[in-house]
Amino acid sequence: MYNILIIFLFIILIICLYSQPFHKLCLYNCSFTNQPNPPNQIEKFTCNDDTQTEESSYQNVLTQSQINQIRQLTNDQTMQLMNSSNSLMQGPQGQPGPQGQPGGEYQAVGRLVNQEISYKNKGNNSFLPSSVVSRTSGTIPTQSLCMMDKPTLGSFQYWYLNKNGTIQNKYDNTCINYDPTKSIDTKVYMGDCTPSNYNQWIWDKDNRLILKNNEKQCLTVSNLENGVSTTTKLGCDGNDDCLVSGNRRYLSVKTYQNGQIFDNEIWSFI
Repeated sequence: MYNILIIFLFIILIICLYSQPFHKLCLYNCSFTNQPNPPNQIEKFTCNDDTQTEESSYQNVLTQSQINQIRQLTNDQTMQLMNSSNSLMQGPQGQPGPQGQPGGEYQAVGRLVNQEISYKNKGNNSFLPSSVVSRTSGTIPTQSLCMMDKPTLGSFQYWYLNKNGTIQNKYDNTCINYDPTKSIDTKVYMGDCTPSNYNQWIWDKDNRLILKNNEKQCLTVSNLENGVSTTTKLGCDGNDDCLVSGNRRYLSVKTYQNGQIFDNEIWSFI
């Protein structure tokens, strides 16, 4: 506290000597007028405004270099005072906020893109795909498919590759499943996230999503199809009005070959 007081007095002295308004006040010749004043009125005083003479005299006392050195010293001492008093300027710590929910354990998160369909032009920016995997909003497995669609900001295009290997959609927390009773090259559907041999995937070093059932099956993309029984509207139960129109590509499963990788087998989360 003693050091702070000394620094504060030093700064006041510098301001008195070199601050323009205070300098004038200190150097002017002032005299009080000895005139009677009404009650409750302070005495008047007059000053001889000889500013030019006094300023010239002041500048003859110190060189410009000395003035600059004093200013720099003043700035340094001011910063030292502020830093040493930093703890005194801080207010009391507030109450801690509520703790957030724990995060999940994921291998990857983001939009799911395919090398062949999402990047038809090999020179495309990897963060600007032409299509991404979109989870449709069907209510039964045969109408709850995943298709390649134009990117949007919808949660139905945001995916988690969980630590247990399930691929989960943010929209309704369902997972990509494969029906083993159907033939190879059949489409996947959205279903239960309970880990099984037909909804757990391994994202291998070649960026293939391989089923964990050891049957050499991986995720791929179908050919263009029209009028597939799937939906994009909530609550649809199979009516013709719920069918997706136009040619689309859907996610399906195929048998892969060791040592041979195709673009439609390569996936990434961005």
